[in-house]
Amino acid sequence: MPPAKEDRGRIAAYIEKLRRRLVDLTGRNRLLAFRPQKRSSLELLHPAIETIWKRLLDDEGTWRLLPGIVADDEQAESQVYSEITKQQRETAAGRGNLPVKLQPKKLEANARYIRRQAVEMIDETGTNHLFLAMGFLKWYESKDSNVERMAPLLLLPVTMLEHKGEGGGNAWFDITHDGTELAENLSLNLRLGEEFSVSLPAIKADDTPEKYFKRVEKAIAKQTGWEVVRTAHLAFFSFAKLRMYQDLDPAIWPDANSLLDNPLIRSLLDGSERNDEDPAYGPVEVHDEHETAHDIPLVCEADSSQHTAILKVVEGRNTVIEG
Repeated sequence: MPPAKEDRGRIAAYIEKLRRRLVDLTGRNRLLAFRPQKRSSLELLHPAIETIWKRLLDDEGTWRLLPGIVADDEQAESQVYSEITKQQRETAAGRGNLPVKLQPKKLEANARYIRRQAVEMIDETGTNHLFLAMGFLKWYESKDSNVERMAPLLLLPVTMLEHKGEGGGNAWFDITHDGTELAENLSLNLRLGEEFSVSLPAIKADDTPEKYFKRVEKAIAKQTGWEVVRTAHLAFFSFAKLRMYQDLDPAIWPDANSLLDNPLIRSLLDGSERNDEDPAYGPVEVHDEHETAHDIPLVCEADSSQHTAILKVVEGRNTVIEG
């Protein structure tokens, strides 16, 4: 029997409260107020975003990171560094090289650090946190504020590859699209919608960066001082809690399997009666003589407590696993 209308309303309110706790709308969130990091981010030098986008997404190609700040005279005792020229940047792009706002040694050190961090995050969380952020919204928290915030608009998940130099020479680094979907800056959309009634456009399948930036500019046209800045940074962003926020939206669940009508959800949010004799922690049930546990195919070896947890799931039991 489905829950009454007032019960569904109460459960919906519970879920919405939980969802909002998953989203950080403060200035601590890098998706709202991005600040370049000395070691863990790379700023591209005057990026041609359309060209970068096409090579990574449309052509499924790679870009090689190139130092964009070089010595004017490598033979001089006292080195003077300056940015490479526009012509040098265009030549580099034609060869698949992407200039970064760093000198050669600093680029190698930072890129190696970023790659190592990216691999560790995947090992620890199972998800990629490294993105090429292209295009930033410069916005202000109020009309009276002079503190500008920079929020990324297009976030492309990328993989960084390291190639060792021959004979102990300098290493070089490539970036490529990791094949997963473009990430949406949900935090920014929620913050702007709540405080300014601004709704950023959804990213369309046939969008190019410039098409999308134009639509963003139209959406923010009434906001004084706001603008789309066409720059790009390679940096780390986390979307784990935002994906949970989206998954917990009752509107995306089919009527036949409604989140609001799910008995387990109702039990978790409304509570349920429990026999005082029931143990708070289930005992380990799997042993050498167990009738069915050893018929379960295991991908990896499991100890008795892990095997018990698998058994409970196979039996269709509701289980909370701690540790």
